[in-house]
Amino acid sequence: MTHEIESAHSGRALVRALALAAGHRLALVSALHTLWWTQAPLALALSAPVWLPLAIGAALSPLRMLAQQSLRASLRANALAHSAARALRRPRHAVPESDAEAAFWSAHLAAYAVSTTVPLAVATAVTLALSLALVARARGATITLALLSLLAIAAIATLLSTRALSPRASAAGDARQHAAVWLAAALRGGSEIRGPAAHRAYLAHVREAVLAWCRAENGFELRRDLSRIAIVLLATLVALRVAPARAPSLQLDLSQNLPSTVALVALLPAGYGALRAASDLWVTFEELRRLDAVLGTDAPRVEPPRALPARPEAIVAEGVALRSGERLAFRADSL
Repeated sequence: MTHEIESAHSGRALVRALALAAGHRLALVSALHTLWWTQAPLALALSAPVWLPLAIGAALSPLRMLAQQSLRASLRANALAHSAARALRRPRHAVPESDAEAAFWSAHLAAYAVSTTVPLAVATAVTLALSLALVARARGATITLALLSLLAIAAIATLLSTRALSPRASAAGDARQHAAVWLAAALRGGSEIRGPAAHRAYLAHVREAVLAWCRAENGFELRRDLSRIAIVLLATLVALRVAPARAPSLQLDLSQNLPSTVALVALLPAGYGALRAASDLWVTFEELRRLDAVLGTDAPRVEPPRALPARPEAIVAEGVALRSGERLAFRADSL
């Protein structure tokens, strides 16, 4: 599976290869997350005391943390090894330091998606299915169909809002890359930035680039959270005004049918978590696609140097031109 990871040609392919390579570790982490999310529905389904799954979940919490840390370490190692192997196949670029930032960020996003977002998506999906099954058994098909319709509305709204926010997420990534380029200028050519005036001007550009990155990132996060709040409010409005009229059993009554009431309540965080995981995966894949464009997905393999069969008698360079910014510093027809 190591070969599949190193030969992944894009960010999405890397996420798939990492998930397949994680194997039993990813399955264990997903199972532990699922157990935590389904504590109340499982207790109701098994007719067990509610405190029992809570106690089991609390006892298994350290194991879940250790399993996730082990999975994260393995994924980071494989993802960064993929970035290193990818760099070996590429020709040298003008600003390798900023390319290193893009490669590191791509590896981090892919590892985070597999170690955190995928287990969350699995756990919330299982919780939704289990809660809907309990509700269907206790209150019938009418309310179950109403809840499925509500989830479908929320999913469509999440998809539309995520697609609308994708350009802002890409703009935040571009701003981060621009800030990395400014920092790389000091790492590569600090000797060319001489004198107090040049230092002040350069540092001012660095600060402005970082602040522009922060503004773009803050704007995206603010709009993302506002869109999620709007979706929750929309779902709540539909549930309060539309669903009770067609399915009176949707109205919560803690004095009757407590199991189905608890299952209904469990649907709320599970639905929100599932939609959030789907949105995060979408944004992650879009960012990985942007980083693929920065790093290049089909770069030619760098051929190893080959020795000449004999010592050359002369080396001739034609059309030589050296520039400093927009200014021509040196030019020669032949050297």
